[in-house]
Amino acid sequence: MSSRATLEWWRPHQDLKIVLKKKKLLVPPEAQVVHAITEAEKRYILLDVVAESRADLAIVVLPEPVERRYSPVTIAKTDILVKDSVVAAGYGATAVKDGLVSFEDPKPIRRFGRNVVATANGELFTIGLPGALALPGDSGGPCFREEPAGLTLVGISSRSVPGKKSTFTSTYRYRSWLEEEIRQVDSSNSNKP
Repeated sequence: MSSRATLEWWRPHQDLKIVLKKKKLLVPPEAQVVHAITEAEKRYILLDVVAESRADLAIVVLPEPVERRYSPVTIAKTDILVKDSVVAAGYGATAVKDGLVSFEDPKPIRRFGRNVVATANGELFTIGLPGALALPGDSGGPCFREEPAGLTLVGISSRSVPGKKSTFTSTYRYRSWLEEEIRQVDSSNSNKP
């Protein structure tokens, strides 16, 4: 596959910046992991986790259309605010191998739940407890706001602190870029036989 074909399938925002840091993650005794570290009779794995991000968005272009089982949603036309009610969605991970979250269930369970925005600083917003959170492995998953016209995409899952908070990139802040990228993909697809 040429690098040109790869870029057509995945195009990150031009300002994308992700800073990683190492973090020890406690692993339950029953978890199946490879390369666990044992300290004081507890098992850990070392993970690279996102410590900071900017423009954490990308357009993914699939080589062929997929079956449309759900109606498209609109991108937020207004900014997300503290105390806005949102719905986060994702799929649960089943194992951790070599420091990576893996999905071994052939039919993962889609989960979703309501929460309220805890913090909003323009580009990013967070949700915390109580309420549903995005989990490790849900990065790239949607966060919606329910509006009279239907669901609106307000955020894309960026990172989480399991059991504490989830951070999302605001789609409103990147609306013009997202709309232009979608327009370009739609335009190129309409030119195909």
